[in-house]
Amino acid sequence: MLFLEENLAKLNGRLSENDLHLENQGDKLVLIEKVPYTLNNLPRLKNELKEDYKLRFDGHRKCWYIGNEGIKKLSNRVLKTQPSKSENELKDKLENFIEQIKNGELKKCIEDFLHENPFYYECPAAKSHHHAYKHGLLEHSIQVIELSFSLINTFDKDITINNDLIIAGSILHDVGKINCYKFVDGGIGSCPTLSEQDHIINGIKLVSQYIQYEQLDDLLHIIASHHKEVKHGSPVSPISNEAWIINVTDELSSKIMG
Repeated sequence: MLFLEENLAKLNGRLSENDLHLENQGDKLVLIEKVPYTLNNLPRLKNELKEDYKLRFDGHRKCWYIGNEGIKKLSNRVLKTQPSKSENELKDKLENFIEQIKNGELKKCIEDFLHENPFYYECPAAKSHHHAYKHGLLEHSIQVIELSFSLINTFDKDITINNDLIIAGSILHDVGKINCYKFVDGGIGSCPTLSEQDHIINGIKLVSQYIQYEQLDDLLHIIASHHKEVKHGSPVSPISNEAWIINVTDELSSKIMG
């Protein structure tokens, strides 16, 4: 229970925007709704709490609560509020990976995109789900690249992996978030694109507009499938080696490292 109270205070800071808070009742964190049924009108927040902290509904007490599994997660480590490395360190890492792209056209397209869309470097990866802080998207994308290559190094030599697709897919899989989030009054707010398209559809649109590449369809498949299932926002499931790798490493980064 080392970090529980500290993390609970941080989580309640986010929930307070919607007149919600979690009350520690020993073996449960009970969600208190100032207005009944508030959470049911916030499906995105409800799904995030279910995924991140195993939020459940108690039919007898007629309330939402977080049980032992979620409490354990909130107790294991301090919730992150900033990247583990400085902005310059993260940018240097990103530039080094871009330099490793062998296809010159793809490399230039990514460089041009980042030059024209500098918010990529500051953008959070979410409002509360993971990497929910300034430079969060940048840190998350680099983690996906590093985790992907760590995984690739364990494969047999005859397994074919396109490293250019791994780097580009890692950098661009969440790129639609630059049009989904903004900073408002010291916090993270949503843009209309989040509810109108969400980040996967918007990301596919951005990449289709900016990236010229002979294997563009393979890159778009990575973006479309990186959440694996329709219920998580992906219209298709991974079928290529590169898409499976980025699906797995995206999950690891978001669930453990953010």
